[in-house]
Amino acid sequence: MSKKQSEEKNMILYLNKFNKEINITKSVFDKFDLNKSEYLQIDEKNPNKLVVLDSFFGEDKIVKDVCRYILEKKDCKWQIKAHNENHPDFHSLNFNDQHLNYKDGIPCIILLLESPHKNEYTVNDFKPIAPAQKSTGTKIKNWLNEIIKINCQIFKLEKNKYKVILLNPVPYQTSLHYLLTDQKNKLISTIRDDTWKTIWEQEFKQNFNKKIKALNPVLILNACTKELQPFVQYELCKHFSNEKNNIDSYLISHPSSWSEQKFKDKKPYHV
Repeated sequence: MSKKQSEEKNMILYLNKFNKEINITKSVFDKFDLNKSEYLQIDEKNPNKLVVLDSFFGEDKIVKDVCRYILEKKDCKWQIKAHNENHPDFHSLNFNDQHLNYKDGIPCIILLLESPHKNEYTVNDFKPIAPAQKSTGTKIKNWLNEIIKINCQIFKLEKNKYKVILLNPVPYQTSLHYLLTDQKNKLISTIRDDTWKTIWEQEFKQNFNKKIKALNPVLILNACTKELQPFVQYELCKHFSNEKNNIDSYLISHPSSWSEQKFKDKKPYHV
């Protein structure tokens, strides 16, 4: 092994709260912004170890799940309707979100999104906004109704009214995008995936199962990205595909990739 290869291999990103080391290259190491010392610092004993502090994964950094739409059937046609106003706890610019209501008696459809990324936080001070902002949110707005319409027989929606809930199985920014020097940098998927898996196992897997049970949806669309989708689907199949808790769940592409051609070519996959 060359000296350069050795140096590349020995760089470490350490998630302090979860006691997790992620091996990274020097080029990735250099993408992180050490000026964001509230969340990031070099380890005192190892200059090749970059520590993500507990504050980055604090309770105040969770992007909360929301009820974004009401799905109604009128004159044999499905229509997605937005809420009249945005709850003041959420700061979406283009979407009207409401807190989850577990007792309103309206059956729900859950769209699983994986984890929030750069657009789900404010740019300057890293405050949570809400799930699925900007283009991802716009594609949900434009295409979710079409998905329901095309697959209404498959989905077996027997009621005339449903609430649509957007839910991140891991509600932290697992891409660590805010910590990068250049905010225009593309997502580093290996970091996102390793961070997501760690937090999922240690903190949110059991919480996710409890939340699904409490919401008791009639339909779940698992739109997590391909690498992480199976982890969530395993839990859904394990706990909610039986006589006692039989919830229909489908694998579907992440909303960021939704398009007319996508739905012509590929149907949701029932699990």
